[in-house]
Amino acid sequence: GFAYHHHDFEFFPLADGDGDTLFNILVKETDPTLVGIEVDVYWAARAGIDPAQLLGELQGRVPLLHLKDLGPAPDHADLPAGEGSLRWADILPAAAAAGARWWIVEQDNPVDPVADALLAIRNVETMGG
Repeated sequence: GFAYHHHDFEFFPLADGDGDTLFNILVKETDPTLVGIEVDVYWAARAGIDPAQLLGELQGRVPLLHLKDLGPAPDHADLPAGEGSLRWADILPAAAAAGARWWIVEQDNPVDPVADALLAIRNVETMGG
């Protein structure tokens, strides 16, 4: 099947002033049996969206998700999963309940790609993923 991977901008209100977002339109206007949502917990959080709540709203529509963590302000750099401020104790059960079968650890700008990936994998396993 097809799954859409979002970033933060899809959650921002559109300029037309009705308060809707590209993400809401995508979810409302596509067939859930044909279009999955590839949730990226970092980008959701970066946009001010609670990743666990988002996963709860997308039950059965999340075949896979991206796991990276949110660093401190002001730049909120992406960090290996488990090394930032995201609430993994809420996110991981919500991901499982939403039906996510594939969990992808990633970083956009890793310091050491292999070491960061291994750290993220160990952290996710330790946190129950």
